[in-house]
Amino acid sequence: EVFEMTTSNNCGVFCGKFTTALRRKKVLPPDLHQSELHRCLGVFSLASLCTGSVIGAGIYALTGEVAKNYAGPSVILSFGLTGIVTLFAAMCYAEFTARIPQAGSGYLYAYYAIGELVGFITGWNMVIEYILTVPTIARSLSGYLDTLMNRSIETYM
Repeated sequence: EVFEMTTSNNCGVFCGKFTTALRRKKVLPPDLHQSELHRCLGVFSLASLCTGSVIGAGIYALTGEVAKNYAGPSVILSFGLTGIVTLFAAMCYAEFTARIPQAGSGYLYAYYAIGELVGFITGWNMVIEYILTVPTIARSLSGYLDTLMNRSIETYM
């Protein structure tokens, strides 16, 4: 007998496979907390690393223009609120790291916690973020360099 698939049946099969792939999780290995990674970073080092990765060089790109044209003195309040939100994100990463002490960052955490598809999307979003951040910051910092050189780059180009 040949099984004929209807359009609604195809949609049901696809949706079933999609939701299964979305929810598929990696099983935590029993030796998860035994790692070959050396734990050599202290509290200050980790706090500095977290702050540097969150703030990055983007703080130099538009801070002066935003303070001058839009926010004024309340830019200090904006930095304070941003610091609090950053602290919440750092606490989430600290909890992830305590539960899953392996190298892999957001990809691995999403993979174990939510599923394979979300881990895949998270990993590629992080790769795209890291790739696009460098030229964006370089472009914005080139304006500062041009200002320091008395607009000689702008007039030459």
